[in-house]
Amino acid sequence: MVTGRYLQIWRLEGGATSEQFELELVWVLQEEDEVRHPSSDICVRNIRYARGNTSGTQIELSLTSPAWFRRLRRLPDDPHQRNQETITIPVSELDTLSIPEEYRVRQGIRGVVDMYMNGDSKCQKRATQYLRTLVRPSSYNPISCIVTLCRLWKSGEKTYFEQIMSDLLPVDKITWVPNTNGDESANPLMILIKRAETEPNTIGVAKVIMEYCVSHANSARNLSFLAPIFESMNDVMTLFPHEALQCLSRIAFIPVKERSYVIDNHTIVHPPRVRLDPWRTYKKPLYKTKDPIMHLNVSPKKPDPSNDKFTHPVFMASFDALWFYHSKEAKFSHSGVTGSRATEWTPPAIDEPDQPAEVKKATRSKSLLFTLLHSLNPVGNIYVECYDFNLEFFDNPAIAALVDYKWNTIGFTYWLVRFVCQCVYYILILFAALMQVYHSDSILVLVGVFVAITTMAAIFIWLEILQALQSWSKYKGSSYNLVDLLAFVIPMAASIQQLVIIYKEDPHGNSRILSFSVLVVFIHMLFELRINKNVCKYVSIIQQAIVEIQVFFFIFASGIVAFTISMLHMLRACPVGNGGCASSADASGSTDGPNFPRHFLGALSATYFFMGGRYDSVSDELDSTDWAFHLMMVIFFFFTVILMLNVLIALINVAFTKGDDGWRLAWVESRLRYIELAENMSYQIPGFRETYNCFPKEIYFTATARQVKEYQQKH
Repeated sequence: MVTGRYLQIWRLEGGATSEQFELELVWVLQEEDEVRHPSSDICVRNIRYARGNTSGTQIELSLTSPAWFRRLRRLPDDPHQRNQETITIPVSELDTLSIPEEYRVRQGIRGVVDMYMNGDSKCQKRATQYLRTLVRPSSYNPISCIVTLCRLWKSGEKTYFEQIMSDLLPVDKITWVPNTNGDESANPLMILIKRAETEPNTIGVAKVIMEYCVSHANSARNLSFLAPIFESMNDVMTLFPHEALQCLSRIAFIPVKERSYVIDNHTIVHPPRVRLDPWRTYKKPLYKTKDPIMHLNVSPKKPDPSNDKFTHPVFMASFDALWFYHSKEAKFSHSGVTGSRATEWTPPAIDEPDQPAEVKKATRSKSLLFTLLHSLNPVGNIYVECYDFNLEFFDNPAIAALVDYKWNTIGFTYWLVRFVCQCVYYILILFAALMQVYHSDSILVLVGVFVAITTMAAIFIWLEILQALQSWSKYKGSSYNLVDLLAFVIPMAASIQQLVIIYKEDPHGNSRILSFSVLVVFIHMLFELRINKNVCKYVSIIQQAIVEIQVFFFIFASGIVAFTISMLHMLRACPVGNGGCASSADASGSTDGPNFPRHFLGALSATYFFMGGRYDSVSDELDSTDWAFHLMMVIFFFFTVILMLNVLIALINVAFTKGDDGWRLAWVESRLRYIELAENMSYQIPGFRETYNCFPKEIYFTATARQVKEYQQKH
């Protein structure tokens, strides 16, 4: 076989019809400009080794130094010639041995897509059939063509890509099993969502993939199908919140595959409660537990026969729906046993485990110490981060169950430690305020109290700064963080001011800031207690009412200011100067001057308290015959008491209705903040996650058939 300048000699094995062959020799065919020997001379080069690519389109040869023969006699070697040479047959810039097989397959898929776009229905069918053979990775195709198609996506060809993807990923048949090793480069949904930042049209193909994953997660009862969605959920929520909400609502009730196995091997997580006998083990049968939340706990003990009385269906939820991980180590660091696999769920066998490396247990005192120390660490690592949920995302039974589980295990304890420290801070402020009222002569005690308040406030402000540095967008988006800052900054400023006053021995020093500090810490304590269901209900309603009547406050305040200026002008104006000024009251027959304050803030307060029935400042004018003043009062009462207050009542009723619908969602959200902090802290306490079995990959919760039906009808 002649290829270019070379003549190849192949040895056929087993006869001429055999497909097995071996390359024997390659002879160089000389060109005219390189002729150094007569035409009768023959050049022979032995092959040192030969290799070809897997597609069989190229051969690479390593040749020995040429040997020239003339009339079957070898000639002396040329000292200037190369001893060895490596050649590639055929030579092509676009097709060399250095190009990996993955690139070749990708270019082939690109060609198949072009055939699909330009072909008729039969051609499109054949192209789809071929692409189906490349859906699952193999030695020939190391990456699924689903990933390759997402990388080849173009905006002008989006319709064809959506059609191809719909054919490759049908909702009624499993054709593709997602990769669950956390590799973003092999996640087709992640590739599309990243491109969606500049090309939003990728959502069409992305929705096809999400539909496939959600459908088979429900039908196969396997959470592994949701891996591509969870890995890209944070970006999906940011770019396409509506699609993210729809996706989460459809995975709210995914039934377990082996219900009986979960019922026989589980641990119930009970809500925290005040107990007078904490030394006793609190255990309640499954069928007597209201809305139980469980994790898998394989035990060699005999199953409890009373579990057969429990008849409600069991559903599962993954913590990947709650947050995303900043490292693979954090993602795969879970205690407990999980039971989902990509293709088939098999209960884990109860064998003798291998002897693990010895891990020091985390005691309660050790955990408390590390919690206090790591909370102040400015370079603390973030292992998990909650998705940027809107309030409506919490209207999901699976999300609520995940939050309840973490709150019952680690969230409440973390909040309790934090709240106890804050209670010490509250008590110090109240103690200082009452001491200045009843025992102001105890200077040394007050100095110690104000120093303690300043120190604790500085620590809490430092914690707020760390929280803001971790995620400024989340921090500024919460109104509770503003209350936190005010509750720490104002008492700190008041304490410093009081220390300066005490140092200067000024008995007439201003202590007004400390007075407002008591009000601020009361509001802060109320917001901290919103993790309680009943407290959160009223806090949410109040907050919703304030949001609803923001414009009303502006209009109402503008009206009060306008009436204040009108009253000042009517009762205090001097049209011809101080010397010849006569008040309107004097002109109407009153012997004394008006009592209405001349100072603007005093006039504003007097006007405002007219609505409360306080008329001391205008009592003389009310007894006078000044018709203009009486007309002004009539207009004032109509505008404020009759009109504006009734509008306020109506707006507050609307706010109560909205707040009553959404307070449960706000309650779930309020606890998630502490759960996220507690989860990150668990990674930083040595041995904590190994000591306490409350870090599973997925949990199990229950719901009645009626609850499932009502939720599905709602969404």
